[in-house]
Amino acid sequence: MAGLAGVALGAAAAWPVVVKVFEATWSVDWAGVAALIGAAAAITGAGGLIAALYALSQRPAPVLRAD
Repeated sequence: MAGLAGVALGAAAAWPVVVKVFEATWSVDWAGVAALIGAAAAITGAGGLIAALYALSQRPAPVLRAD
């Protein structure tokens, strides 16, 4: 969701600059947008998994009883 919001806000901010200031045609590289959102989701998922590996590898009883 954050990636989609970022793309939407970025496009909304860039459009007036490209069209009005630079007087250029506006186009969006949808393959690049999809790759960016997919890569961000993959990196986030991998980071979360790596961060959780230690906690998931512990037996619950000793961890919960530790001081």
